[in-house]
Amino acid sequence: MNWIGNSIQNTLIDVGGKHMNIEELIADSRLAFIQGKYEEALELAKRALTEDEKNADAHQCAGNEYMV
Repeated sequence: MNWIGNSIQNTLIDVGGKHMNIEELIADSRLAFIQGKYEEALELAKRALTEDEKNADAHQCAGNEYMV
């Protein structure tokens, strides 16, 4: 990955007082989905997309939640 991609992935995002990077948002979105917390999963995926609209993993998470 180039330096631009790395800097986006390492950016910390404030989510409810908790600082997370995009990878953590996506991981939490996947976990929420598995636990049946579909609204939470979608919100986390949307937040990741707000920070990086071209992130394929975030798009996949959002798509999965819309299919439920």
